[in-house]
Formats: sequence, structure tokens, C-alpha cells
Amino acid sequence: MLKNDDMTHIDHANKQFRELVDNFMVTCGVTFKDVELEYNPKDSCYYLASQQRKNDWHEYHKKHACLVPIDKTWNLKNNQKALASMS
Repeated sequence: MLKNDDMTHIDHANKQFRELVDNFMVTCGVTFKDVELEYNPKDSCYYLASQQRKNDWHEYHKKHACLVPIDKTWNLKNNQKALASMS
């Protein structure tokens, strides 16, 4: 049984995150080079710079993503394999 604890991750069940992003960008009529990002050094991540684009993304993700709990160890191991196969 999977518990909601520090060994649990939340993952996309119906579509991979990248597929959701690609579909969202098609819906918006933009490409990656058209989207302005801002870097946050506190967490070493990039975020959408436009508040409107953030709002649009949140609504799109809420409507199209199906999230499920999965085991953290399995998720990290399989994501590393997927990243390695992309390079």
C-alpha cells in the first residue's frame, strides 16, 4: 500500500508532463523560444514570467492532467533512465 509520506511522489498518469506542455503551447500558438522565463536562484528553477501565462497554464494543467501517487524510489530511478535515453 502506498502512503502519502516522504517516500511518495505525485506523477502524471494519462499524459507525461512534456506532452502536456507541448499541447499547451500549441493551444497558445507559441514555441519555447516565444515564452519568457524567469530564474529563481532560491530553488534553482525557471518559471513563467507572465502572470497571465501562469494562470493559463494552471487552468490547462488542472483540466488535462491526471495525477497519481507513486513510489519515490521507483519514480526517480525510472526518470533517470528516461533522461539518459533522451541524450
